[in-house]
Amino acid sequence: MRGLSVRNIAVLAAGAIGLTACLSPTPPAGSALQHLQLVTGTTNPDGSTNITIKVTGVPSATVALAIDNLNAPKTDATAPYTFTVPAGAHHLYAKAANGSGVLALDEWSFPIVASPCGRKNYASMAGYNHVVVVVMENKTYSSVIGDPTAPYLTGLAAQCGTATNWSAASAPSRPNYIAMTSGATQGCEGSNADPPSCQTTANNIFRQVIGSGGTAKSYIEGMTSNCQYASSGVYATKHNPWPYYVGPNDQQYCQQFDIPLGTATSGALINDINAGALPTLSYIVPDLCNDTHDCSVATGDAWLQTVVGKILSGPNYTAGDTAVVVMYDEYTPLPNVWIAPSATPGTIFSGATSHYAFLRTVEEWLRLPLLGQAATSPSMHTIFNI
Repeated sequence: MRGLSVRNIAVLAAGAIGLTACLSPTPPAGSALQHLQLVTGTTNPDGSTNITIKVTGVPSATVALAIDNLNAPKTDATAPYTFTVPAGAHHLYAKAANGSGVLALDEWSFPIVASPCGRKNYASMAGYNHVVVVVMENKTYSSVIGDPTAPYLTGLAAQCGTATNWSAASAPSRPNYIAMTSGATQGCEGSNADPPSCQTTANNIFRQVIGSGGTAKSYIEGMTSNCQYASSGVYATKHNPWPYYVGPNDQQYCQQFDIPLGTATSGALINDINAGALPTLSYIVPDLCNDTHDCSVATGDAWLQTVVGKILSGPNYTAGDTAVVVMYDEYTPLPNVWIAPSATPGTIFSGATSHYAFLRTVEEWLRLPLLGQAATSPSMHTIFNI
């Protein structure tokens, strides 16, 4: 391949024997260079991807692949012809040839996506040391996952894991937030009233984490003071469960650790992400627009791309001991994505699951006792390899 220019490749390919055209990803529309089949493979721990080039019509071929640089090809003489491509956007040049002079050429430009999942074997882990939960609002599964207005979350679902039959615990919002953090609705059904309505002494995930020696923070967008009781503007207390807990130490912890998020680009959450200082449990709630309660799915997806993207590229996640769940609160079946270094990419679970199964899995990750209905709900461990 030394010395071949893109123009040379085009001329030679036009005269090469016709091979089956089945490229993944698809080359640019109108490309005449559809002669070799590119098959994507697994993502490696360092974010690189193994790809296989399938050759038809060139017996006893040797395949040479150049990644961005025509003068530095890699070769493989044994089918399947497999190469490792670094993470990032690349231009690939491939040539299959044999001693009889039969040859075929091709080229592709596409990004090798560094998946955040499939990089670690869960069996070798005792659990996760950091769990990040992002709670969105009021959408059904099909209105988000697979919808063209939510390309980011749809992409994460394909790269990691998702459950297509996740049920809400109740209605409206408030009992769902209580259920997902305590294992029961605690009698809070039917109302979204601010505290002191429906305050409860029930044990909860925040008290559990701190009581076990860990750290917990709720990052609440739109909130203007710690542990704010009164809804105001784009802040809704019904989406912030910590102020409803009034058992041992709950309110003390709430005043310390239920804090304003800031924005998607600055403030307490972004500072902790960038510093690698996320707590044991991060409970993240966007404001009434960014959580899709009052604004579009596209708005929420853009917010998630900014914030979750920062989490996945930040020091805590890249250290390999952090798991992330993006979930919605109601409108069964709920959209969701499970993201962890050990999660098997592309896993789709169609069995029944719920907020209680979510709570069980988080408690198991953090090696905590199971609260309420979490104890009788399925675990997501074996399903997603987390």
